[in-house]
Amino acid sequence: GSTAQAMGIRAGDRLLALNGTPVATTADVVGWLANSRSGTEVAVRLRRDGEELELRGIAQERARDPGDAAY
Repeated sequence: GSTAQAMGIRAGDRLLALNGTPVATTADVVGWLANSRSGTEVAVRLRRDGEELELRGIAQERARDPGDAAY
């Protein structure tokens, strides 16, 4: 599973910040994750059903997609 699944992030959640760094777009999230190391603690601030929540977890290594340029 992914870090998001392990942390309980759900479809429809709106990510607001990762470890205090504001994120507004998918590119912001992907860039932040690309610069994170597996095993790093992650605090995710998000909005779910109009309520702000903070979830914590440990970043897991991302599975590589053969179509990914970094593969």
